[in-house]
Amino acid sequence: MRLTAKPEPIPVTIEAFSIELADVKGASATLNFLWDKMRVPVKLTTDDVEQVSKQLDAVVSAMTPLNPRTAYQAAPFTMTTTRT
Repeated sequence: MRLTAKPEPIPVTIEAFSIELADVKGASATLNFLWDKMRVPVKLTTDDVEQVSKQLDAVVSAMTPLNPRTAYQAAPFTMTTTRT
């Protein structure tokens, strides 16, 4: 993959090249590449939340019995993706 990103100055010196994941939200995050006095942010997004939500809505709309394990796994997913 190739991408274009704009480096940004930071007020501290980072001795060793580092990669951090920041601003993590339901369907997005920022991948930061840090070195010396620079940061290169790369915005990451996904539509996984939308896709899974549609699947869950389809199961509920179909009125079919829901496997308790599926419901157990869906609950924390829904809680973590609906927070703002």
